[in-house]
Amino acid sequence: MTLHSQPRPSTELQILENLNLRIKLTKVEQLNYQNLEKGYIGERKFAGLLDKHLTKSPILLYDLLFKINNTEFQIDCLPIFSNKIYHFEIKNFEGNFYYDKDNWYVVETKKEIRSPLTAAKTLSNITQRTAPQTWIQCSSRILHYFCQRGIHIIPSPHKLTDYSANPS
Repeated sequence: MTLHSQPRPSTELQILENLNLRIKLTKVEQLNYQNLEKGYIGERKFAGLLDKHLTKSPILLYDLLFKINNTEFQIDCLPIFSNKIYHFEIKNFEGNFYYDKDNWYVVETKKEIRSPLTAAKTLSNITQRTAPQTWIQCSSRILHYFCQRGIHIIPSPHKLTDYSANPS
């Protein structure tokens, strides 16, 4: 595992960046490239905020990739203090979203998207099971940081009216 003290573009993003300079990406590849790039920009924004506002200096680890039980998990940012570990999931979403239990949807289209909370919950469950065997005992907390100013996340209105037409 390679440890990074600043966010770095993923291998997949680097490959797509280079391919994009040389060939015309398919629509699926282009969308994947844009999403990866947007995520990386969000991670850099978040790192800048930490650098600017942290008063204590934790060990900051970025882009940790784990493979547990044949499932890969990425941790965007893991600040480690002397008595607490924070697990930050950084999301650079734009738009209006609503959630119903563990399902997330785009308000305007009512299309379901992959929940930004699912991977963190799964990783939390796995680390709780394996922590007594492998980790130093200290408290931990999972936090989600949505770095776009224009994002709106609302609980599920079971009778969702046309929120996008007039959100006032």
